[in-house]
Amino acid sequence: MAGDIGLKPGIKLLSQKMAPNTNAFSLVNRPRNSNLLVAFIFVCNTDANAATFSIFHDNNGSTYNNTTALYYRNVINANSTTLLDFSHCGISLNKDTAVGNLGAQTNTANIINFTVYGMETR
Repeated sequence: MAGDIGLKPGIKLLSQKMAPNTNAFSLVNRPRNSNLLVAFIFVCNTDANAATFSIFHDNNGSTYNNTTALYYRNVINANSTTLLDFSHCGISLNKDTAVGNLGAQTNTANIINFTVYGMETR
């Protein structure tokens, strides 16, 4: 699939989730005994109204609030996509930190889709 959209070799789809409600949720589930390096997150607003989204990275748990926010209540315009590019440094979810998490939250249900691309290593 990576070749279909012109991504670098080794970059693959890690997760694709639509926010089911306004509660924060886990965006990427790291496979057991694997390391993940998140390179890109596409945030797509499928509605005719603007909305907000947040992205969280908690390296030792699943706290999703302003203390772990990478993006907090960012506005995304109606019917648009925002690309969050971490390819220069990556967001690491490694097997040595078994409880680390990448999370997301929106201010509305069932209209914001998150698509995460990155690499998986063992």
